Amino acid sequence: MLAEEHLVVTGSGYGTLIAAIGVGAALGPLALLRLIRNPRRPVFVLGPFALRGVVDLLIASVAVLPVAVVALVLYGVGTSTGEVTFNSMLQAETPEHSRSRIFATMGVLWQGGRLVSLGAGGLFADLYGITAVCYLGGELSYKCLVGVNPHQMDADSPLFGSKDWS
Repeated sequence: MLAEEHLVVTGSGYGTLIAAIGVGAALGPLALLRLIRNPRRPVFVLGPFALRGVVDLLIASVAVLPVAVVALVLYGVGTSTGEVTFNSMLQAETPEHSRSRIFATMGVLWQGGRLVSLGAGGLFADLYGITAVCYLGGELSYKCLVGVNPHQMDADSPLFGSKDWS
């Protein structure tokens, strides 16, 4: 086998790619703890989702193993930091008397959404290929973020306003 063949993403590199996500997922919250004073700031809540969208587009465009490994480490970072920052914000913004109901509802919606997206993504991948699924994921992330007005986050937004985010 030629050395160049080891640099292309194939089925034999699957374990390495999954491990890369795990490494990123472990490093993400550690980086938040060391580098970020207030992870509830809007940029830290929305940034990981933007990062995941960029990674989806990169994975769809590049089949080189080292690039895919680095991208999936970033994917893991985005997944774990997104979860931590979103839950931190949700906990800070939710009144104590309804916090348990809100977190239970959020858990059901989050996990239900994951199941639906895995099923829909699997069907879409069978019909159009995994590259199309990754492009679609990146595009959907972009479209979700385009609708966010950063000026409203700091001013009148009921979700991001009225707090000192410094």
